[in-house]
Formats: sequence, structure tokens, C-alpha cells
Amino acid sequence: MGHAHLVSHVQFNPNRGREEKYVKDPVEIHNIKQRDGETLEDFMKRFKIETGRMKGAPECMRISGFMHGINNPELTKRLNEHVPRTMEEMMIATTAFIRGEAAAANKKKGMRTKGLTSEVTQGMVGELTDLPPSLGHQKKY
Repeated sequence: MGHAHLVSHVQFNPNRGREEKYVKDPVEIHNIKQRDGETLEDFMKRFKIETGRMKGAPECMRISGFMHGINNPELTKRLNEHVPRTMEEMMIATTAFIRGEAAAANKKKGMRTKGLTSEVTQGMVGELTDLPPSLGHQKKY
């Protein structure tokens, strides 16, 4: 009875038993792989969720598992060159890589559009000047 006041603020959680069923063995971290068609962002989210259920997994095992699970060779190479010391560093490095890839794709896409536009414009100017004098620009004598 003397300790009843210490427990008065604890609430009953009916889902507690179900949560414990989903706790996975930390060795399973190396079985989490990026799926075909799954974006890096989606894999990051899923990896965080699945490893969140693995109690007692050391940080180095989580880092190794993430690096082992991604299927982007360029990102794997970068992460191996400078292996992050924490999962937070790993997620920051991966997010930076994703942003860099998106920026490069947008730049490449913009260059293709600009190049195409200038080719079309040049072609149109050339076509208009090659028209006979009656249809195109009139020469003044």
C-alpha cells in the first residue's frame, strides 16, 4: 500500500502485448534490403521502422545493415569512403546524396531542354531565311 502512489499515473496499454510480438532479433538487420522500385527515401523510412523494433542492436550493426541493404552502387561507394559513425550521420549523408542526385537530374534535364530550344530556334531562323524572297524576308535593293 505504501507504494501505490508511485503507480497511480501509469495507464494500462491494451496493445502492449502486440508490440512485443514484433520485436525482432538484431541479426535480422542484414536481411533488410532495398526492394526493386523502392526509392532510397522509402527504404530509409522502412529501415528506421524495422530496426526500431530490434531492441539491443548496436549502432555499428545498424550502420552496417543499412549500407548492406541499399542497392545504389554510387551511394554504397560514397558511404564506404567515409563510413558514418552514427545512424544520424548515415541518414544525413543519404539525404544529401538523394538531393545531389535530384539536383544533377534537374540540371541535366534543364540542359537538354535549353539545348533543344536553341536547336529549334536556330533551325527555324535558318528555315525562314532560306525561303524564297516572295515568302520570306524581302531584300531591299
